[in-house]
Amino acid sequence: MKQYLSLVQSHVRFYFFFFLKYFFSQRLVGDNIDLMVYARIQSEEHQNRSIHWTQEYAALNRVVEPSLSAKAPRKALSEVQPGDVLPNKDVQERLKQRFAVLVSRVVCTYLPKFAHLRDAVIHHIPHPYSKEMASKTETVSYDSYD
Repeated sequence: MKQYLSLVQSHVRFYFFFFLKYFFSQRLVGDNIDLMVYARIQSEEHQNRSIHWTQEYAALNRVVEPSLSAKAPRKALSEVQPGDVLPNKDVQERLKQRFAVLVSRVVCTYLPKFAHLRDAVIHHIPHPYSKEMASKTETVSYDSYD
């Protein structure tokens, strides 16, 4: 009986986390293309056309970090001090490292003398979520015209 309860509890736990992961960690994404097709010779049947296509889908967030919530402020505005928003030494050092990666990309792309270094350029800035972000996004599309 205990094994059965343990199995049921593990299944309930699995489906609970599955529910949390898939229903509270998605975002809706939309993209559109607008294009104008001009008729070379216009007639009643052959007019200029303005075409507007959209694509909508739900994407599963690959990284769910509750501390990154943007819904509630961290502090009241009256409590914010200038030292809270100015970069400290650690932030400045991280910025220099990231700018070095970005500048190396630009230099190797647009300056022919550095083209031989293109293979050595870092294309993705490493961060704590690099592994998760390297995976393919899980998406669910739907037909909005039904």
